[in-house]
Amino acid sequence: MENNQDKKIFFIPGWMKSLKYYNQESGLDVWLDSKEFDRKLESGILVGHSLGTNVALNKYSAGIEKIILVNPVITKKNFVGVLWAWIKFKFDEENSSDKNVPLIKMLTTLPVVSRLAKKNYEEIISKIPKENIIVLRGKNDNYLCDQSCADFFKKFQINVLEIEEAGHNWSDVFDQEVKRIINS
Repeated sequence: MENNQDKKIFFIPGWMKSLKYYNQESGLDVWLDSKEFDRKLESGILVGHSLGTNVALNKYSAGIEKIILVNPVITKKNFVGVLWAWIKFKFDEENSSDKNVPLIKMLTTLPVVSRLAKKNYEEIISKIPKENIIVLRGKNDNYLCDQSCADFFKKFQINVLEIEEAGHNWSDVFDQEVKRIINS
């Protein structure tokens, strides 16, 4: 992710995606290397997509300048809810698999997905200054970051930007909006 102000930016991919899939060089490839979950981040900007937003929220520390959450998946309270929403999403939106992430990683990361789905995000978000969180939601995301997810953030007075013509999958409009936010 380009930035004109030499800010440290850490990108966290969605489930079963790699940094390479997003054309990112700096970030946490958590779905390829489980050690990345333990990596400490003390400063910079976190950008997470999909289940990567869950990781970003759990990585927050006082030195983090901003967290940009793109289509967060945090209102599904259990693993079955997340899995069912993901299956419906896969049938609705164009499949965009990442050839860099071996299929076996789907099985090995399921326990992590389950733990992330069970976290108390109300408590986590209440500890982060609201001005440090920005949510981007694809207006056509009907399964993973649906209206109830947007409403969840709005009840905390967190800015939710609805992106027209976007669903759940990462797209150029998300990339452009994230760059605009980082460089503003």
